[in-house]
Order: sequence, then C-alpha cells, then structure tokens
Amino acid sequence: MKPSSIPALVDALAAEVKARRAELSCTQEDPSAKSGLNRPYISLREVGRKQLTLSVIFRLA
Repeated sequence: MKPSSIPALVDALAAEVKARRAELSCTQEDPSAKSGLNRPYISLREVGRKQLTLSVIFRLA
C-alpha cells in the first residue's frame, strides 16, 4: 500500500492519536511499552512526520 498523498489526512490522524493518548493521561512510553513500538516511532507519527499504517493503528488500539 502506498502512503497517502493527502497531508491534511495524515495530520488529522496524527492529531487524533495524540489527543486520545492525552485523554488517557498517558505518556508516549505507556503505549510504547504496551504495543512494542519504541517511543520515537510513536512521536514521529503523532506529529505527522511519518504515516500510521493499519497494523500500527491496530497495535495502538
């Protein structure tokens, strides 16, 4: 699957992931530990610098 060419979509999804983590009062280390993804990986996705894949969304859910 190729990456989205719609930057607004990537940014909106990143903002939703970050907002949900904030609602749960979690640090980036909390979902990192539970999902097996490292904290910088999560950080890059939360700021929209890298795109979330369906498999990563599933791991974070």
